[in-house]
Amino acid sequence: MADFVGGGGPYYVNAVSFGISSANNTQPVTVRLYTNTGAAFPGGTRTQIATTTINVTNAQSGTVVSTPLTATVPAGTSQLVMEVFTPNGANGQHLFYIGANTAPERGLSYWGSCPPSFPPQPTSVHFVFNVYGRCTPPCGTLLYDQASGNGTATVSQNFEAQNNGYDSQLADDFVVPVGSVWTIERVNVSGTYFGGIGPAASVNVSFYSNSGTLPGAGVPGGTYINLPMTDTNGSFSIALPTNLVLSPGTYWVAVQANLDFDPGGEWGWLDRTVQSNSPAAWQNPGGGFGFGCLTWGARGATCGIDPTAPDQIFQLVGCVRAPTPTPTPCPIYNISGTVGQCTTAGPSGIPLAGVTITRTISGGGGEGSTTTDENGNYLFPGFSCVTNTFTPSKAARLPASAGINTVDVLAVQRHFLNLGTPLSGCRLLAADVNGDTSVNTLDVIAIQRFFLGQTTGISNVGRYSFTPGSRTYPPPGGNQTGQNYDAIVFGDVASPYAMP
Repeated sequence: MADFVGGGGPYYVNAVSFGISSANNTQPVTVRLYTNTGAAFPGGTRTQIATTTINVTNAQSGTVVSTPLTATVPAGTSQLVMEVFTPNGANGQHLFYIGANTAPERGLSYWGSCPPSFPPQPTSVHFVFNVYGRCTPPCGTLLYDQASGNGTATVSQNFEAQNNGYDSQLADDFVVPVGSVWTIERVNVSGTYFGGIGPAASVNVSFYSNSGTLPGAGVPGGTYINLPMTDTNGSFSIALPTNLVLSPGTYWVAVQANLDFDPGGEWGWLDRTVQSNSPAAWQNPGGGFGFGCLTWGARGATCGIDPTAPDQIFQLVGCVRAPTPTPTPCPIYNISGTVGQCTTAGPSGIPLAGVTITRTISGGGGEGSTTTDENGNYLFPGFSCVTNTFTPSKAARLPASAGINTVDVLAVQRHFLNLGTPLSGCRLLAADVNGDTSVNTLDVIAIQRFFLGQTTGISNVGRYSFTPGSRTYPPPGGNQTGQNYDAIVFGDVASPYAMP
């Protein structure tokens, strides 16, 4: 009786289990499940949401017994209460003691006397109670049906310790078709008891990958031990405590009953006279049955067990959906080009080394940079399928550095006075150092102050400007070559030009 946190939605119960310290003979036990609201138990208001009655036996003393129980716990439920009830056993001389241990508790355990008394009294021990389920509703779709053609039955059983040599396991294969993803919720198998009437205490269910025509490695998350089941005369309906998601391919499912030969006898999975896919596989690692097949072998053809009925009777129930589309890999391209500096020969008269090309991408992340080589060339690899922007930059030249001198001062002054051939093109752009769209005395003075090593009144002299200022690319369809940039150095209008 521990706090249950319902979270954001309902919880779907499919089984419960409880410990049995001892039971002296076969007797009925009733399990009830309640929600509790309004106050912590034993206060509050209890609402019964499920109940089931099973018979327990002396053979189950000292074990944890599981039983299917279907219920939906409403969203927002803050406390779940599980009750195990036994009627007055005086007439049948029944003795029953619930299993307990000293494990840490989230809440107290309680007991009440017969006839029922309330409130129940807290105990100093921890009753072994468990509730199993999932947060998603079951689909209940019949995914795979191999339920026709009944034959005899083959043992698939985990015996008690003294009979371990007879432990055996039986498996059959199924195919998840291309274009589907299966979520397995339940396994149904047809079976029977012989040499005794059972019942099995629980079952083990294992899923395997395919290896040729036999079971291969276990499917991750696909091994379930000591599961409760609905047992109808040896035919089991087994709810998996957690969903198993399988992508397209061939798989195997094995079902093994946990049953002591003394007194329960044996459990056999019904063979099937019609074969689908590969024939069923069987193994008996201890060799007790004398059929060989210490590891997986074809039950009929190799192990020699009921060869006229090569398969098993079973169904798989769950959900089916289309697989998640695999995104198209993002193509990787390169971008390359050359950066040149303005001279008399043109906008890129000389190659410009040491220019930093910086990449930014839409949505952020993935930024980086590269630098032009001595020939002004650059290559930016890994150009991805997002929008990319590339921006060139270069640190400004220091005042009094070579390349901007009296020759430039005179060239700009002559242009301003209309003496000789006027500046044009990129050289004219470089002359407008203050960016007012005209070339005049202010530009001449700023260039002269730079040449003299002054750090003020120099406007933009010595700074680099690029055309285009940046390039933006949507997702490209191939490598981008010839992505060139032209550069000017403000104030550098005449030879000898500033060298990189």
